[in-house]
Amino acid sequence: MKIKPFFSTLITSTAVGFIVGFILIFNQLRASLFHIWINQYLHYRMIRLIFQSLKGVAYRWLEIILTIAVGLTMIWLIWQLVMLVLSTIHVKYRIKWHAFKIKGQFKSKILRFLAKTSTILVSILILFNLGFFFDNLITPAHKPNVILIVCETLRADHLGYNGYKRNTTPNLDSLAKQAFLFKNAYSQAPSTRPSMWNIVTSKYQSPMPAPDSYLTIAEYFKSNRYKTAAFISQQFLKATKSNLDQGYDLYDADCLKDKHGLSLRRANSITDAAINWIKKDRNWPYFIWLVYFDPHDPYIPPDEFKGIYTKSENFSRDRRGEKIHMKTSPIHPEHRQFLINAYDEEIRYFDYELGRLLRWLKNSGQFDNTIIAFTADHGEELGDNGHRWDHSQLLSQEEIWIPLIIKLPHQQHQTIITEPVQNIDIYPTLVDYFSPHHLPSFSKTLEGKSLLPLMRKEKSLPLQYALSLWQGQRCLIIGNYKYWLQSKEESLINIKTREEINDPARLNKFREELNKILNQYIKKRGYYKKNLEQLKSLGYLK
Repeated sequence: MKIKPFFSTLITSTAVGFIVGFILIFNQLRASLFHIWINQYLHYRMIRLIFQSLKGVAYRWLEIILTIAVGLTMIWLIWQLVMLVLSTIHVKYRIKWHAFKIKGQFKSKILRFLAKTSTILVSILILFNLGFFFDNLITPAHKPNVILIVCETLRADHLGYNGYKRNTTPNLDSLAKQAFLFKNAYSQAPSTRPSMWNIVTSKYQSPMPAPDSYLTIAEYFKSNRYKTAAFISQQFLKATKSNLDQGYDLYDADCLKDKHGLSLRRANSITDAAINWIKKDRNWPYFIWLVYFDPHDPYIPPDEFKGIYTKSENFSRDRRGEKIHMKTSPIHPEHRQFLINAYDEEIRYFDYELGRLLRWLKNSGQFDNTIIAFTADHGEELGDNGHRWDHSQLLSQEEIWIPLIIKLPHQQHQTIITEPVQNIDIYPTLVDYFSPHHLPSFSKTLEGKSLLPLMRKEKSLPLQYALSLWQGQRCLIIGNYKYWLQSKEESLINIKTREEINDPARLNKFREELNKILNQYIKKRGYYKKNLEQLKSLGYLK
């Protein structure tokens, strides 16, 4: 067998594989290029994310090319072998080699172009992988890990470090003693899905599922050579419903539902999943997002935590307060206290699992080199404000005042910060920490503020405020004062004393400041028109 026909067949087969592969991966390639374009990865120079977006497409294309090239070449070889055997049996079956050549085909410009292009594709893949291989070899092992922990429905005033009458959070209190403790942190919405998107995109408003054009906190860390994972116990945050899985190597949001359609995945499952994932590969720094569903109702802690704060069983069958605020008559005081006790027991259970995670980090030697950011998506009405229960109702303190703790690497002492801050400030704070001298260009699109100047106690600081939006309500907090606009009625409240301030000049000042912020971030041209129905469904607009 001559060598030239063999290579001619191999090149032709590769060209066929190139064409067929391109047809098969065209839609996937178009989707990847669109994803790169809308996220402006080229503009942000996030080469790693560009590669990640194209890697799957390129490997699939290469797989098709190689499969077809090898397959057709093998068929040609088998055919040649058959012809060779037949030609030795009898001369009349002899078929000369040149009879099976398609003369001039291998000189075709199109085939030469396709053959060269497929060769270039393979070379690029090899160079990319070699580049990332050597790049990974020099990845600093000391780079801090990052864990973002969000606890569902956790009221700030039911935590030990905030002076609560019960010892509900001993482990969280211990973490706060060696971290930055933000005493006046606020959620942007008293509802899970919008609030979660506020946190991971640093945007005041996000339709659900949110647009691909929002660069998530996971994508930022993915572009900085981090392994990324999320372990979620909230049924509303599955990837198909929320589009929250952008940038994760692993997005684990599998959870069974109870009869109310709520998550049955307990805190121990989240802690176990996080620990097991970290154990698998310690050669890379990691970013993990943990969402604990406890203490969301129904308030049913595990048996070992039941009865810590109440011995009564009178209302044990009704541990869910979702519809109570809709009743014409207020809840019975004894029933209300039972539910509060059960809610606190759920907090104690969550805190136990948080403590287990923190102890494991310490025992494995990772705690000191790990940034831990802890917060909640919103609070909970517990019979407050006109006997209301549940959440997603008001911009009351009970629903939007949330915990925020940030522990930096090797931090040993507590620093208390009293200025109002927001959930959307977490993301830009981490970006500022990891890129202090040259902020990435996409940081300008984040609507939160870095908290590092506050944490460093810099003298020149911009106005510190917190803004919340829900169901046509607007709330602006500056200092100790809260301006609340709902149904065209406005009020100004001293947060510490709960005293209402009747000062027209102050009201006008807050009104002007609110409009200024709304015009800057919320009332963007074309935004409402494009996402009106989604925003209405989430409660941003009426």
